[in-house]
Order: sequence, then C-alpha cells, then structure tokens
Amino acid sequence: MLRDNVCWHRFYGVGALFYLLTFQSIPGCDGMNSKGPPPVGPDIRGRWSGVYYRTDSSGRTSLTASIQQEGEAVTITTDKEEGRAGLLTGTIYENGDLDMTDAFDGQEWTSFFGPVTETHILLADYVSTPSPEEPEPPLYILDLTR
Repeated sequence: MLRDNVCWHRFYGVGALFYLLTFQSIPGCDGMNSKGPPPVGPDIRGRWSGVYYRTDSSGRTSLTASIQQEGEAVTITTDKEEGRAGLLTGTIYENGDLDMTDAFDGQEWTSFFGPVTETHILLADYVSTPSPEEPEPPLYILDLTR
C-alpha cells in the first residue's frame, strides 16, 4: 500500500511541475503578473517613493508604496508601519482624480490639489471636518513620486 501512495505522490508532483513549466511561462497566465483590465486614467501601477506628513507639523515620514491598478480600482500599500496611510483602496477616474478609503480609520483621501499623473500622486485627508470655527483644518498628506 505504501508503494501505491508513493507512485501517486510522484504522479501529482510531475503534474504540478508540468503545470508550472507550461502555464507559468505563458505571458498573462500567472496570477502574479496578470494585468487585468487596462488602467483607467493615468497608469499609476508600480513602485513609488515619497513622504507622509501633517500640514501643521514639521515631522515627515519617508516611505515607499506599491500601487495596483485594475481598470478604475486602485490599491495603495505603503511601508508605513502604524496608523494612517498604510493601506488605501479606491477609484481613479479618467481625468486623474483619485478617491481612496484608508483601511486604518475609514477616512476618505482625495487628489485634493489636482489630478494624479503617472509620475506624481498627491493625496490629502482632513485632520478634522471643516467647520465654521475652522473652515480650513490641517491636512494629512501622502506625496508620492517616481
């Protein structure tokens, strides 16, 4: 019985190797590099570097980001270790406007200062909701370039 099990394991092992060598070598057939639908608006997929900061503070945090874009769906993952701007998901529009939601606190980040480009992304989130007492509150900023 043990010998039969060894034969089946070899058969499945050879089958898995055949699959990997055949299908993983065909462009677009590996799940890691599939491009999905073409990007909407600017193509912002890839690696980025930049800074995170608050407009009412002098402290800045350097970071890198990885962006996935399938059609209008965008995911930004940064190497920021804690708090805001670690994982943002949302939508890019044909004109380059970007609306994102922060996984940390559910707050909305937008391309507040203008559309994003293939080489520059500038996102902002209000620190507090604008009010009559404070119509222009400070902003959290995520500034990415490549």
